[in-house]
Amino acid sequence: MRKQIPQTLPLLCILLFGCILDNRTTSPDQETGSVQILLKLEKIGTIHKLSANTAMAAIEMDTLHLILHAPGEDTLRNAIPLAGNGMHTVSKTYSDLPSLKTWTLAAVARDQRGATVYSGSVDFIVPVKKMIDVSLNLSPRYSMLKGRFFPIRDSVTRVELRVDGDLVADSVFPKQSLLGDTVVLRYDYLSASPVGEAHSIGMAVFGDMWGIDTLLYSGDTTFTVFSGKDTAFALKLYWVGPGTPPPGMADISVSLGALGAVTLDGLLEDTVVASWKILGMAGFTPDGAEYTSLTVSSTGVPYLAFMDKANGFRTTVMRWSGSAWDLVGAPGFSAGVSLYTSLALSNEDVPYVAFRDGGNGSKATVMRFNGSAWETVGTPGFSAGVSNFTSLALSGTGVPYVAFRDGGNGGKATVMRFNGGGWEYLGTPGFSVGGANTPSLALSENDLPFVAFRDDANLGKATVMRWTGSTWEIMGTPGFSAGDIWNTSLSLSGAGIPYVAFQDGGNGWGPTVMKWNGNAWENVGAPGLSTGEASWTSLEVSASGVPYVAFSDDGIEGKTRVMKWSGSIWENVGSPGISAGATTYTTLALSNTGIPYVAYMDRANQNRATVMGYYP
Repeated sequence: MRKQIPQTLPLLCILLFGCILDNRTTSPDQETGSVQILLKLEKIGTIHKLSANTAMAAIEMDTLHLILHAPGEDTLRNAIPLAGNGMHTVSKTYSDLPSLKTWTLAAVARDQRGATVYSGSVDFIVPVKKMIDVSLNLSPRYSMLKGRFFPIRDSVTRVELRVDGDLVADSVFPKQSLLGDTVVLRYDYLSASPVGEAHSIGMAVFGDMWGIDTLLYSGDTTFTVFSGKDTAFALKLYWVGPGTPPPGMADISVSLGALGAVTLDGLLEDTVVASWKILGMAGFTPDGAEYTSLTVSSTGVPYLAFMDKANGFRTTVMRWSGSAWDLVGAPGFSAGVSLYTSLALSNEDVPYVAFRDGGNGSKATVMRFNGSAWETVGTPGFSAGVSNFTSLALSGTGVPYVAFRDGGNGGKATVMRFNGGGWEYLGTPGFSVGGANTPSLALSENDLPFVAFRDDANLGKATVMRWTGSTWEIMGTPGFSAGDIWNTSLSLSGAGIPYVAFQDGGNGWGPTVMKWNGNAWENVGAPGLSTGEASWTSLEVSASGVPYVAFSDDGIEGKTRVMKWSGSIWENVGSPGISAGATTYTTLALSNTGIPYVAYMDRANQNRATVMGYYP
């Protein structure tokens, strides 16, 4: 018997495209029922592109495909025409469907490009001799992204919009032709979902500078697009072009669809921002570089000393020419294998380097560059015994001082200086109470030495001592750190305030920075700064008294991290983890103008040396 179409079909059947019915002939003994299916396709939203040079059309719905299937039954297929990108509601009724079976309805809606914009499915069981209502709401897979640039300055000739690193829209126009006008870029296929889709959005503004197409402003941000949720973001585009930015400002706004409308407003800031840049190429040394030591000349030229695997593990020094790394004298100039290299420049920018000299009994040696070759300062291997952790500093008049763990005096701390004729002890050799590991030396403006070290006589905690002019005295409490420490690094501010950084065993082996307040040592901010264990801590204090610290952070795969003290918190200088991979022998230096540089042995580049600067 043929089933009759119900005469009380709900008004939902009379919609945008009417009601489409499908009646099937079934066997007389088969129990059947009916199903009325209501599908709602949420609105995508219409955003028109104002730039005239692109042909991309907005998302326009074309066809809704329905597939109905149950085990052992014929598959039913229907194609329903659609139009526009507004909300669609489609009703479909199926009669004479075998009952008590699980039916699956799959819905796919495609646009004029054939792209699947909506898809989804629902399972249901048809009751015997009854009608069941089944509904399916579909959220769009895409939203439409609009980038609005205004007002355009007379020097701007092109703007770009990037999604997840890919250029998706741009606009080119003659110089001065759109002064004060608006340029809008749109990308219609930005993926979205109810659970959220993360996207990186980048914007760039180009202009004609001295006849060359030049990137002037750029910025990027990351946000998550949710179907059916309106959100707003702000993005600043900073001047990255040469010189200084022209006066004025421009706004950028981005919105995502009617369902997931995301508005991104950006200002072209005239503030010049900095980022970490590699000097030359990553891993510029000919082979592995260990015990890297970095410093910057008075004219802002970085110098790097290291133990050079390509030259018999001897000492090599190189400097940055502005376009390449040049050798300072001959490579591998030390007499033998050199460890614990420590580099310093005089006020006249004469390079000196100290190291444990494998060619002279593993004792301490200091050499300087005389303009054409490296020469020994005094006697090579001048320490009483094996020297470890050599740390070099130069006085204002160019007198070299060196501190080290003195194997000839029980592994205690010793400081020596060159008096013009030979090396002499400053006070008693081995003046620390117990063994001194990783000593770090710094000189005050009146050339009085300070030395920080891991103090074996005080459970391996931090101790700092200073030379009074006649004797060595402990500053504050010996062993003042929370726990045992490693990799001490000492630096004095322009006002002569000592700061010390170290790998802090009392705080998860993260880096801790402390300063002398005149009576005792106090933490600078929270102790244990890193997300994981830290190593190779290196501290510098700027001329204005801002401490910077660099280290390898195991919490970010051993990559190099640089942080500075804002006055209230420690903040990253640039992104955390600035290196390509894990690093060792991290060393930090500041130029006279406050530009931070960092060098390290770069494990992502065959253990060669890499140097980076934080430049505008």
